[in-house]
Amino acid sequence: MVGVSRTTLYKKIQRGLLSASVDREGNRVIEVSELLRVFGELKELPRGPSLPEQHKDNSYHGHDSLLVASLRDQIVLLKEQIGTLREELAAARERESRFLGLLENRPVPLLEDGRPWWRRMF
Repeated sequence: MVGVSRTTLYKKIQRGLLSASVDREGNRVIEVSELLRVFGELKELPRGPSLPEQHKDNSYHGHDSLLVASLRDQIVLLKEQIGTLREELAAARERESRFLGLLENRPVPLLEDGRPWWRRMF
């Protein structure tokens, strides 16, 4: 939009030459008017392929392949954790159901005069 790299934007923000704010989601945002003030007129972005040329064939090289493998391992681990948590949740719900059943079928203790125990408070 302004013809500079992201690193340049970060440096200008750190030096106080460009102001940025944080939105509701916690993302750092820069107002267009602030970009105009610092960099002048905005430049039109070139229209081209959405992916860099090296990734057109959907292959990953070097660091990218390590990153993809790491992310796949994390996905497998997270799926296992989700399965475990679902089993624990089902067990907890079963315990809750059992305890509620016991509480509902339990007779209310009575005082000597035949009133429920909680009636002595009122």
